[in-house]
Amino acid sequence: MKKTTSFSQTNQAFKKHWWKFIILDALFLASAFIFFIYARLRIKAYFALISTYTTQIATVEQLIARNSASSMGQVQELLDILGPLASQVKLFTFFIVPLVIFALWCIFQAPHYSLVLRNKLLSATDYIRFIVFAAPFYVFGLYILNKIFDIAYGAYSTFSSWQFWLLILLLLFILYLNQIFYAFLFKQRYREMAKGFVCVMKRTHVLFPCYLLYATGWLLALTGMVNMFLKWSASDVNGILVGALPILVALMLVGWARAFFTVKAGKCE
Repeated sequence: MKKTTSFSQTNQAFKKHWWKFIILDALFLASAFIFFIYARLRIKAYFALISTYTTQIATVEQLIARNSASSMGQVQELLDILGPLASQVKLFTFFIVPLVIFALWCIFQAPHYSLVLRNKLLSATDYIRFIVFAAPFYVFGLYILNKIFDIAYGAYSTFSSWQFWLLILLLLFILYLNQIFYAFLFKQRYREMAKGFVCVMKRTHVLFPCYLLYATGWLLALTGMVNMFLKWSASDVNGILVGALPILVALMLVGWARAFFTVKAGKCE
């Protein structure tokens, strides 16, 4: 009996489910895009509300400069108003936004691996398993991404900073490890999962380029979404329609590369 190669198995899965892959990825991008627009407007509204107190803040500063006795009372009054508002901004920006994006990722990405590996959609238990695997990498990835942004905003020569590129490589490695775990999502025994994981790590020179192809597809898709956002901001309907084609091509690349990596990593034992 002829042995099925990773390439042929990937092509079989992609031919059968390519439209499902594209729909799931497109729904993730569209829902994340809509949520980011909402988040941007929400944060903008918070700062607009805070800016309405600039006159009172300036008045309090003048009273403090004059050592006025009434300054402490007005400072406390402002703190009572702006303190809870600042807490709401922090909660929304640093908790709600990342949590919603993670939820969208799990909802629309988990079914891919079940379609590739088992030719069916996930159950509720499988979703929980996916979340448990994804959550630690997501949190650690956000932490590294935050450090990258700190360097990018704080340095004039970001691209010549060795810390910047070290964090980029570390982020890629964390995401690569996460992708490996996805490939063994449905292994029933953790010993089998650990054995497969060690095997993949030993073949990183082969599998990491496969992952880079998958990551490149997402980078192209996200770049296309940013372009569409700019076209949307400029009310350029024709530009939005034209910009949808590169995104579609990028999502096809994402779907195939994801399936190929998952199949190839899953065969490593």
